[in-house]
Amino acid sequence: MNKNNLLVCTEDKRLLYIGENLISRLVRPSVKEPYGYPKGRIHENDLFLLFIPRAELLTAEQRTAAENASRHTLPDRDTVTLVSVYGSSSDDCLMKIVPPAEDAELVFLHTVFHGHRLRVAKKNSSLQDIQVLVDHQQITFPASAVFSMVVFNADGVRYYHSDSSASEEGSIAGILSGDSFPAFWDEARMLRHPPAVSEILSADLADALLPSENQTECILPVHGMPCLVQSLQLSCGSQKLRILQIANEGELVMDMHHTSDVYTGLHRAGSQQEITGGYTFGLWGNDEKISRIRYRLQKGAVTNTTILLTGESGTGKTFLAQEIHKCSRRQGKPFVHVNCAAIPYNLLESELFGYEEGAFTGAKKGGKPGYFQMAEHGTLFLDEITELPLSLQGKLLEVIQNRSYFSVGGERKKQADVRIIAATNKNLQDLVSRRLFREDLYYRINVFPIEVPPLRQRIDSLPVIVRDLLPGICSRLDIRQLIISPTALDKMKQYHWPGNIRELENVLEKACILSDGKIILPADIEISPDAVSAVSVRKSLKVQREDFEKNVIENTLKLCGGSRLLTARYLDIGKTSLFEKMKKYGIETNESEDSDHDDERNQ
Repeated sequence: MNKNNLLVCTEDKRLLYIGENLISRLVRPSVKEPYGYPKGRIHENDLFLLFIPRAELLTAEQRTAAENASRHTLPDRDTVTLVSVYGSSSDDCLMKIVPPAEDAELVFLHTVFHGHRLRVAKKNSSLQDIQVLVDHQQITFPASAVFSMVVFNADGVRYYHSDSSASEEGSIAGILSGDSFPAFWDEARMLRHPPAVSEILSADLADALLPSENQTECILPVHGMPCLVQSLQLSCGSQKLRILQIANEGELVMDMHHTSDVYTGLHRAGSQQEITGGYTFGLWGNDEKISRIRYRLQKGAVTNTTILLTGESGTGKTFLAQEIHKCSRRQGKPFVHVNCAAIPYNLLESELFGYEEGAFTGAKKGGKPGYFQMAEHGTLFLDEITELPLSLQGKLLEVIQNRSYFSVGGERKKQADVRIIAATNKNLQDLVSRRLFREDLYYRINVFPIEVPPLRQRIDSLPVIVRDLLPGICSRLDIRQLIISPTALDKMKQYHWPGNIRELENVLEKACILSDGKIILPADIEISPDAVSAVSVRKSLKVQREDFEKNVIENTLKLCGGSRLLTARYLDIGKTSLFEKMKKYGIETNESEDSDHDDERNQ
């Protein structure tokens, strides 16, 4: 057993031990008399309180760290109580200096700072311990410490610590300089006065983590994360002990035969996020970049502003657009997804804006509504918007600006109460500079841009992404729920994932099919890091250059509505040269040469 994942309690549910890994996952944040705190780091705008019994005993490192963090100069001697805001640019600090005194009930500080009630006083005359009160939370410092600290914010006390020397690992001097602080647990106090489990953990969690005597294991959601809880009863003399091992998902390499249904249900429940507050928008991970994108989406989704999603193919832009719609005020209205690249360019206008009866040969009787009409009061997602021909981009610009449009063959303008989300995997600014995309439309859709990072840039979030994808894949394949081994995850982390989330789903689906047991092993993960590069290496430079040239001509023809004349002009080549290249690469267009001449006469 890994002791860092153990929780030991008595028969009457009094806590004797809690492992370091569990402190941050289980401990209730606002315990009246806390026994300890998880590891972490002091954050900007956190408040910190320092108590220094004898300033003359401070080392140079301790003094410098305290003065830099508080932006105040400490005295050379006496007792100092100081409270300040970490990382603030202002001199927002309160410092009280008290000369040595024998009064056992001496109060060093009693005030309200940034809405927090603070009190620091001697506890008794014999032990000379220092009692610190932060709002309703009470902490006792040993008076023998040279330097003591409490870190707290609106959520309550996050950490406290007492330093005996500056060289000690996790010293206050280092913490005030930005180092992480270690987990702290007052085991001596726990052995003297074992607390009730409900005093340390939330009541619901305390009951859940203590299954009946007949139940030896179960899967429970611990703060939204499925965890395996294994229980063992032991007798220690006349006392019965309950030992719980609480393993997170990465450690669930075991037989899931009896628990797969529970496991699936937890995943499904965990994916249902409330719109207010913590909607994830399908973005996994908590690194700085993902957090910034999630914040922007939370701000933009609830408005009617046009959102532009950019990023490589397969990063999940379509899924993200759906999540934005679900989080918007239009969530109960239609969400219409239009893949502009999948519709023939000569049909795009009628598909987008609809047509009236008799608008053209073959038009349906009574006409046909377009995507804008279908998405009325809802959201229209224009995927691969760069595939729209230039002639149609102008009409789209008018819809965005004036919220109205003409259907094909229509004589009366229709109103468009539609929220637009656009997406592309191409560089729009580059297309604008090459005159392949209208500059005015670019500025209209680029009001609120969101760049979705590729999977290789958030590889540390891979375990979380796999956790969310795997249950759905197993359900789709109609097989029992599988889990993935840490070694298989390690193998996947070594891959650069050029196909992003889409490729990851395919690899996981194949792994589920190949797996012989209930655990996906490294052998089930079929990925070849050299596969993509090998394809390019086998092609000569000439072939790769011709492939590129063919793609450019095909894309430009689409943007120019199939007009070879306009295509030649945008590519800055002669008509004859263009016709030869189209013949060479087998590129066909529905436009006749006569229409090219008509374009030329109209210029």
